[in-house]
Amino acid sequence: METQNPRGFEKAIHRTSSMLMYVSTGLLLVMLLLGTADVIGRYVFNNPISGTAEIFEILLPGIVLLSWAYIQREKSHITVDIIFNRFPPRFKAIVALLITTLAMVIAVLIVWQGIDQAVLCFQMGRVIRNINVPIYLPQLLVPIGAFTLFLALIIDFYTYIKEIKKG
Repeated sequence: METQNPRGFEKAIHRTSSMLMYVSTGLLLVMLLLGTADVIGRYVFNNPISGTAEIFEILLPGIVLLSWAYIQREKSHITVDIIFNRFPPRFKAIVALLITTLAMVIAVLIVWQGIDQAVLCFQMGRVIRNINVPIYLPQLLVPIGAFTLFLALIIDFYTYIKEIKKG
């Protein structure tokens, strides 16, 4: 007997991944506007924006990491399936389940190491030069992105199990 809880979980992950994708898109817009302003300031007014490169160091990982779960959910990653599509559906589901399991393990390792590194930088009091932002703040994007990816992979994991059982 199937409960509503998995669907609620899936809906929550879809909302979360969409929200993080909007944040990622917003960060990209900020990066675009800041880069444009810096170039105009540098070449038109001979006065560049101080700390632009450091701010980019913060924004770029956020753009990539916060979009992981959404990309996984939408299956927007690059695949090469010239040969893979010729196999029966059950075999494809088994291979996808194994790959998803491996991806889940890697995501958990990234969460663990990301938290470990952020805590270490917090304890050391490290800051990003020129803008004096504690470095652990952008480093927290690593475990956040990996954890939401892990949650999206759980949904795929159960989907592939259902496909294998279905045959």
